[in-house]
Amino acid sequence: MKESNNIDINKVILIMLVVLMIIPFSIDILGFSLTKISTVIISITFLGLLVKRKSEIKEILKNKFVIFNILLSIVILLSLIANYRTILFNDLYEVIKYVIFTMITIIIMLICKNQDNYIFILKIISIVMIVIGIFGIIQYFNPFSINELYIKTYASTQYETLVNDYPTPRIVGTKSNPSVYGILMSLGVYFNLIYYRYAKNKPMVWISIVLCVINLMMTLTRTIQIAFISSIVVCVMISLLLSKGWKKAILALVLSILIVFLILILLPSELTWRLFQVFNLENSTSFMARINKWGQYLSLIQNNFILGIGPIKNYVSEIGYVDSEWIQIILQYGVLGLISYVTMLVSPIFNCIKDKENRNNLKYFIPILIIIAINNISASTLISFESAIGFYIIIGLILSNSDKITNANKE
Repeated sequence: MKESNNIDINKVILIMLVVLMIIPFSIDILGFSLTKISTVIISITFLGLLVKRKSEIKEILKNKFVIFNILLSIVILLSLIANYRTILFNDLYEVIKYVIFTMITIIIMLICKNQDNYIFILKIISIVMIVIGIFGIIQYFNPFSINELYIKTYASTQYETLVNDYPTPRIVGTKSNPSVYGILMSLGVYFNLIYYRYAKNKPMVWISIVLCVINLMMTLTRTIQIAFISSIVVCVMISLLLSKGWKKAILALVLSILIVFLILILLPSELTWRLFQVFNLENSTSFMARINKWGQYLSLIQNNFILGIGPIKNYVSEIGYVDSEWIQIILQYGVLGLISYVTMLVSPIFNCIKDKENRNNLKYFIPILIIIAINNISASTLISFESAIGFYIIIGLILSNSDKITNANKE
């Protein structure tokens, strides 16, 4: 899909998706939110590809992950219908959102069947992670009080902790809060791990990985730090399980835990103090407050067990923010929503195990699934467009991997 002036439209689309993955969605452009702008851009891109490559997209639509995303949208629509008395017109976007997410994965699966495109987006992401990783470090140390010039424009709630030599700054990088930036940096590591096999400049990949990890620790976000560390340990174990057998995998698991613990001990306390707080729940006031608040939702969940109460934002003034995507999903869309959500998440496993070539991708997908599962305990991952886009890109790459190997030269 190239124009006559030799501009590769496929690569332009991939760059566009990478840009959407890294920019802060808290910024409005001409009065329009970036969420709405992104929705329009992705929809137009998808429709353009649909016109030109209808048969290929029709085949991708049979993918289990795509099917269960659409099923989740249908369950959300049923929840809105069941709660028609309290929903607002804008709540229809909750249905559209997962359709747009699905479009992202389909676009990636379609374009990245071609090996050149597959490697291209991974290389771009690796380079971009180096750039924003350096930016994050600069943000942490705030030389010449540079943070004062721009932080308020997209991360106003974090401004006070990033200026005036605040003792424990939590960087936001290019995002609106540390949690979302931590998710981006976690994914950055896995994008690089996938790219490493193809990269000609492997030291560059390692630099990108190290910068992602440093930035992740600088966010001081416990949940995503724990999620990432757990995922890396599992990634090592699965890699050896697939290649060396279960005995070496168990040994690797033990060694990985010891190495990770040693690294955390050696890291400056300024980067780890909030993480180690997790072992002292009595002093972890924010987490204990969440637990107490979650208990208040039980009656609401029980009374609206099948299809939930609808979008939680319509009840924020009454019950506050949920601060847990697991609880928010079942509260909003009931047990049917939760089952659809979980089924959608685990469905790529079936793609990964159906043949030997694709099975190797389990070492990437299962750790990513662990990041989502752990982060969802006390934060949001896929409900937010800003954090979800990276996951749908990387899942698209994982799902396109086996097709990429067999169909690399067909386009």
